[in-house]
Amino acid sequence: MLDDPLLDEATSRAFAVLAAAGGDLDRLDELDRTLVIVTSAQGLIDNGGLRGFFENDFPGTPPYDSFVAAYRHAGAVEVAAAIARAAARYPFRDPHLHVERRRDWHAACAARGERPFEDLDVVACGNEQVWMALARLARGR
Repeated sequence: MLDDPLLDEATSRAFAVLAAAGGDLDRLDELDRTLVIVTSAQGLIDNGGLRGFFENDFPGTPPYDSFVAAYRHAGAVEVAAAIARAAARYPFRDPHLHVERRRDWHAACAARGERPFEDLDVVACGNEQVWMALARLARGR
């Protein structure tokens, strides 16, 4: 994560607004929603790759298109595309609604020696451009 006091302040503010809104992302403006979504998602991706991201559920089980849109809004279009491509690899519809099916599919892939997101992790995991894009976005406030 980028060491940027302004980004840290903007992100803290966004999470405070989210808490005041009872956790309802729909009540946040686009900047705060983007900061919350991308910061949360990228933290998981940086620590566990796209598999780590997909093995978690998010409040309200938003479709993965919501994450893609937030990354695009932030200006992190390569990671947005990686998330969209990864989500499309699930062999069932609406993967955002089925955490156990996602986890089972990951386990089955691992048992076969497959790493279905390996090519996309190279783009998404540890990508400092995401944090730089968020910092630029926060400065525009």
